[in-house]
Amino acid sequence: VELAQVELDHAERELARVQDLRERGATSDSRVAEAALDRDRALAQLGSARRRVRQFRRLQQPSGAVFRGALEIPAPIGGTVMEVDVVAGSFVESGDELVRIIDPKRSWIEARVPESDLHVLADLSGAWIWLDERGPTLLGAEAIVSKSGLVDPRTRAVAIFLTTPDTIDARIGAAIDVELTLGQPRSVIAIPRSALRWEAGLAYAFVELGGESFERRQIQLGAVEGAWIEVVSGLELGERIVTIGADVVALAAAAPATAGHGHPH
Repeated sequence: VELAQVELDHAERELARVQDLRERGATSDSRVAEAALDRDRALAQLGSARRRVRQFRRLQQPSGAVFRGALEIPAPIGGTVMEVDVVAGSFVESGDELVRIIDPKRSWIEARVPESDLHVLADLSGAWIWLDERGPTLLGAEAIVSKSGLVDPRTRAVAIFLTTPDTIDARIGAAIDVELTLGQPRSVIAIPRSALRWEAGLAYAFVELGGESFERRQIQLGAVEGAWIEVVSGLELGERIVTIGADVVALAAAAPATAGHGHPH
């Protein structure tokens, strides 16, 4: 309040000086108008400071006292209050965030794409998401809410927003692994990751020949999408492979064979 009073006194003296100069013809009307505007601003700041002091003093009253200076701010949406960024009696400016309200019935998944990879967003067609041990869930193009946001100056990334499927119980703020898919779908031979065996940097799969007989076959891999990997060569459509327990089959294949055909189990 004292600082605001000092600024007002200075503004009033300056206005009086400029008005005197104007009467002598030593300054213009516009200069007088500027000084009057400065005086009005200082007067408004003094009034605002005095109101804040009165508000603070009211807050010091006993808890049962009525605070008539309270301002009720209606929430623009309904939901659950997740964060409160102010306390009673604090001073706020226009645009300050007071509380964060979230509608639990409507949630989005936010994925961030680095600035260096923004060129791929033109071909964005969906995403795989991992939330728990139930495996990935594929979201199609209809799940894309926004992919053209601004580059965040801190992270240098663009946020991609996807709708959360009703089948997923995702909590607000939870971390989710997201793998974006690009381009239009095409028909390929694909196998689950669990079917792969790696040796010396080469990929292998066990192909069923019949009964308990399996062949260890080298395969060439292509694109990866979620839990599935494209097989470019090494497998034919319709061939049966080991998808669960490939490690057990590999150990059996390495053990000395017993009489008869196939691998011992």
